[in-house]
Amino acid sequence: MLDEVTRRLEAAAAVESTLVGRLTSILEEAITCVEDYPSLTRFEASICYETSRHPDLSAVRARRRESESELYFTLVDDAIATGELPSNVDRQVLVDVLLAISLGLTHLSATSSGERHRAAVRAF
Repeated sequence: MLDEVTRRLEAAAAVESTLVGRLTSILEEAITCVEDYPSLTRFEASICYETSRHPDLSAVRARRRESESELYFTLVDDAIATGELPSNVDRQVLVDVLLAISLGLTHLSATSSGERHRAAVRAF
């Protein structure tokens, strides 16, 4: 299921050409993924807290975060290459911000209503 979600998010990113457009497309697809796989977001949110008790979950979490990091690095690098972002932007900091927002939105999707999650995603 995680691989399917990753594939869907990557496909959503490919539809647009600007950083903002690609992030918007990813976020819209993420809303659909949450609706299609509601238990997955609860699982993702909970493994952050369970990895100390269940180290085998660390590999699942690491793989998911690595895929997401790679996707965001690609978006940032493409935006730098096209001049949408300045060449001196700190890629790692920007990707860290995107990952932090993504983690927060994942947590929100697992702990609040779908309506509240959708509103937060669209506000971002």
